[in-house]
Amino acid sequence: MFVDQKVAGFSGNFRQFKKQLKKARPTIVSALTTKMPEVNTHLQEVYPDNVSHEHGVLCMSARRDSIIMWGHYCDSHRGMVIGFDAGWEIFQQPIKGLRKVNYVRERVLWNTSWAPGGSKERAYSEQLIFSKNDEWKYECELRQLFTLSGLPQRILENGSKGYFLPIPPKVIVSVSLGMRCSRELEERVRSILRNARFSHVKLDRARLHDHDFALEFDTIQTEILRLRTRGQT
Repeated sequence: MFVDQKVAGFSGNFRQFKKQLKKARPTIVSALTTKMPEVNTHLQEVYPDNVSHEHGVLCMSARRDSIIMWGHYCDSHRGMVIGFDAGWEIFQQPIKGLRKVNYVRERVLWNTSWAPGGSKERAYSEQLIFSKNDEWKYECELRQLFTLSGLPQRILENGSKGYFLPIPPKVIVSVSLGMRCSRELEERVRSILRNARFSHVKLDRARLHDHDFALEFDTIQTEILRLRTRGQT
C-alpha cells in the first residue's frame, strides 16, 4: 500500500521520485557546489552565536602585570585585579577545566562537508573557543567552557539573563589595586578583607617601575576584624 504525494512540483510514488532524483543528481550537485562558499561564509558568522545559546566561556589571565590589560579591563588603572587559586577543583576538571588559549595567525574555518555532531565538528568547536589572534598573546589568556543550563541565573539591570559561578572565599588568594585606584575603593576593599573568611587574601597595589615601562606591586597590610563575644577577652 502506498500514498501518492505531490512535493515541490512532483506527483508520483516514492520509486518514481528516486528515479527522477537520480536523473537530476548532476544538476543538483552543480547547484549545491556553487552555493557552498556562500553557505560556509554564513556558518562562520552564525556558529559562535549558536554555541553561545547553550554555553558560556570564563575568560581569565595567567598574569596581572600587563600595562595594556590594566588600561583595557581595569578602568585605566583605577580598578583592581583579583587572583584565584589555580588549584581550585573547578579549574582542574579533566576535560572541561581551565585551559590556555592557543594564539594563531589563521582563523578557524568551518567545512560544510563535516557530519553534524561528528568528531570534526566537535574539534572545530573546541578550536573556535580556544583560539585567538596572536596579536592578543600578551594577555596569556585562560578559558573554561561551561554549560549555561547548569549555572545559577538572574536577570541583570539591562534586562538580559546573567549566569554565575559561585566562588568560595578560600579560592580568592589576592587583590591587586590599580596605581590610580581611589581611596574610596581601597577602603571598601579593606573593609571586605577584614572579614575572617578573607584573612588569607594578600592585598597589594600596583605602581609604575622607576625607569621601565613595567608594573611592580607593593604589599598593603590589612587588619583582620576580631569579633568578641561576652566572656571573651
